[in-house]
Amino acid sequence: MTLVIRPLAILSLLTLTAGCHPTYQFSTLRQVQPDMSRAETARVLRGDGRHQFTTSRGADEITCASYIFEHQYKVYFVFRNDRLAKTIRAPWFTTDPPDPPARVQLVLASAEHISVDAMEAKHREYQLGERADPAMGPASLSDAPPILISAPIQQDDRADRALARRYDGFRVDLEMTEEQVAAELGAPRRRWITGGETIAVYGEDDPRVRDVLAEHRFSWVMVVFRDGAATDVYSDDFFDPLYRLPDAVDAEDRTLSFSSELPF
Repeated sequence: MTLVIRPLAILSLLTLTAGCHPTYQFSTLRQVQPDMSRAETARVLRGDGRHQFTTSRGADEITCASYIFEHQYKVYFVFRNDRLAKTIRAPWFTTDPPDPPARVQLVLASAEHISVDAMEAKHREYQLGERADPAMGPASLSDAPPILISAPIQQDDRADRALARRYDGFRVDLEMTEEQVAAELGAPRRRWITGGETIAVYGEDDPRVRDVLAEHRFSWVMVVFRDGAATDVYSDDFFDPLYRLPDAVDAEDRTLSFSSELPF
C-alpha cells in the first residue's frame, strides 16, 4: 500500500499525526512569552519539543528544546532555571564532527529572541519569489511533486517515534547517578572514561528506523558524568553519530572536553 501526499497537505498531516513533535505555524510563537516555564511552553505548543541539550553554568541549569515550524523552520527554545530565556532559529553548525560544547556556546551567544514578524515577512517574500531561501522549501508547494509514503515506511516512522520517546534527553536530570540514568534509558551502549569524566551513550541500533520525518527522527543520547553525577546531556543536533559505533572513540585520537565555562 502506498499513500500519495501533496506537500501542501503535509503541515496539516503532521499536526494531526499521533507523535511527539508536530509542525507549527509561525504565528504560534506569538503565544509564547519570555519567562514561561518549559511546562507552560509545552502547554501552549501542545508538545514537549525535542531535547537538544541540558547543561549547567554556575548555579544555573540550561535546557534547550527544539520545535519545527512551517517549512522545516527549526527553532530552539532555551530555558534558564526552567524559565524561557531565548528563542532562536537553529543555526547552521559548521563543526564536523559535532563539538557539543562549541555548539552550545554558539546557541548561548546568539540573539535573545527570534522575530516572528521577520520570519513571516521573509516567508512572504519567498512565496512572492522576491527572495530565494532554500531553508523555506519550494516556492510553490502546490506545484511541488507529490511525496510517496509507503506502508513499510509509515511503520518505520512509528518505530522511530517510539524510540524517540524511549530515548528522550528530557528523561535525564542533572545530578542523576549512572544507575538512575540507566533506570530511565536502559544500560548504556557505549561507555568510556577520559579526563576525569565518564561518557555514556544510550540508544539502540534498530534496522526498522528510517529518518522519514525530521521532527520524529530518533536520536541517541550522550550523558557526561563527573564525580558520579550527570553534568551534561546531549542529543539530536548536539550528538556526534560517531559515538554510536563500537570502539569509535580512542582517547588518544579523539579529545573530549566538556568542562569549559561558557557565557550565557
